[in-house]
Amino acid sequence: MIHRGFDNDGMPQILSEETEEAEKQLQINEYIKIFAIKDGDYVAHCWVWYHSGETAYIEPVATVSEYRRKGLGRAVVYEALKRAENQGAKRAIVISGQEFYYNIVMKKSSEVGTFVK
Repeated sequence: MIHRGFDNDGMPQILSEETEEAEKQLQINEYIKIFAIKDGDYVAHCWVWYHSGETAYIEPVATVSEYRRKGLGRAVVYEALKRAENQGAKRAIVISGQEFYYNIVMKKSSEVGTFVK
């Protein structure tokens, strides 16, 4: 579903060993995964990376193109954030400038700089 939610066709690639190792290094052993389902198919999805502490990280959020602009993305994000809050998170961060996030009450808190050598 995530693959289709980002407008990709075909089957997604299998996670590489490097990706799996990166997740281990980050000690991300818990995800909050929320799906919206229509007729047995996933149509919207939100993962929140949260293990402990004050901060949860929203990534990725996707909605299959024919179901966009119906509030499903907003609903899965809100549900995932509610569950993170119930586990102890006090804030959530998303690293994206997409208007979608600003439309669902996220606000810009910093700028990202580019390192130039």
